[in-house]
Amino acid sequence: SSGKQTSIRCKRVETDCPECRRGLLSRSYNFLTFPSNVIVPAALFSMTGARDQGKTYDWKLSLLSARPLKAGILPAHMRNFKLAESLDQAVVSLVNQVEGPQDVEL
Repeated sequence: SSGKQTSIRCKRVETDCPECRRGLLSRSYNFLTFPSNVIVPAALFSMTGARDQGKTYDWKLSLLSARPLKAGILPAHMRNFKLAESLDQAVVSLVNQVEGPQDVEL
């Protein structure tokens, strides 16, 4: 199990502004608590967009913070995670084991 997960999604509400329509549509923040010895690879969460033929998505993954909860634990790094993309979906997976316990904000 991948422990506690908290997800926050922000969506643009106004769509009548031409300049706004070219910008970011939504942003998702995920805060994960990793216990020790998570088995890898492990899918952590996915994001899905609308299935429109003319719509494209630019998925990005950033590690905002990694905070070990015990002394001597190495903090998580971007190389521990993978973003797998398709036309309308992206899946974030843990591909290298993260020492735990620690809190990771993606």
